[in-house]
Amino acid sequence: MSAFDGLPLLDLIPKLSPDLKPPWHLKEWCNLIERAATEPVRGLCSCPIRHYKTTTTLHGIVWLLLRDPSRRIILLSHSHQRAQTLGKQLRQLAEETPVGPTRGWNTIDEWRNDAGGGVVIMSADQSKLGYDCGALFFDDPIDEMGWDDPVTRDAVDKTIAHYTARCMSKGVPGPVLGVASRGHPDDPIGRRLSRSTVKWAYVHYPAVIDAGTDHERAFAPDVWSLEALRAMRADLKESDP
Repeated sequence: MSAFDGLPLLDLIPKLSPDLKPPWHLKEWCNLIERAATEPVRGLCSCPIRHYKTTTTLHGIVWLLLRDPSRRIILLSHSHQRAQTLGKQLRQLAEETPVGPTRGWNTIDEWRNDAGGGVVIMSADQSKLGYDCGALFFDDPIDEMGWDDPVTRDAVDKTIAHYTARCMSKGVPGPVLGVASRGHPDDPIGRRLSRSTVKWAYVHYPAVIDAGTDHERAFAPDVWSLEALRAMRADLKESDP
């Protein structure tokens, strides 16, 4: 038994990364990740930039592997460079636990542990057809360069749909979880929310709550204060009214 066994995700994060605090502002997203350990959950999260959504998600993947080391997980992002950055961070986290890479199966793009589980990372335009998928995570699968391009949006949607359809673990559907800082209503989150066949659980965190009212406040003031958010928005408004 390791020091990480049985910990809730919010407790695992500072245990595994002592320089971090529990991201209580993302509790609902953490709850969706924890549901993925026992349910074929379909979950989406919209979160403003620089609020630890990716860091939390990477720790969540390790959390899932600690509960089932045999699970094969795919992590998808908007570009191969970004996917490799996430893959490196994820592998370093896993190496601190009993479910990290085993010798002979230890690269940034793909690694496996002693139980046969592990992680494959990819981008939407570099899809690795044929890889096992027991759980699918997508983190910012489209960036600001692709938001306004319908061809890019279609390609990303096709890749996510492909791996969602083949996501299976031990004969039953596996969980699919996506998180992003949204920039277009027709992005991968928007498309899934617009469809009726599958009901996606959706967690939405606005950067500013009750914007424009007397009750205006920052979503996570310990992370990004209201004053700083107002200054950033004013700067962006000058460049793009």
